Amino acid sequence: MRTQEISFPDRKTFCVFPDERSELAQAISELQLKDNYPVIVLIGGDIDEREAVITRQAIQTVARIAEDANAVVICGGTDIGIMATV
Repeated sequence: MRTQEISFPDRKTFCVFPDERSELAQAISELQLKDNYPVIVLIGGDIDEREAVITRQAIQTVARIAEDANAVVICGGTDIGIMATV
């Protein structure tokens, strides 16, 4: 399982990337969440080039909402989609 700290202009965020479904419990533990948080789960796949602009706008909107709500975001973690924007 890989962990990484991602820097934003005003703060850093810790990310966990489990390799197997069996690592999910450990991944949640690694996040060291101490309170209740809203959770946003993103499920998707490749971004179709014809829809890339609207998809990126949607991703930016979800990211802003997550930040405003202090939410935990769970996604596939590929190099496309929401993870490509951080």
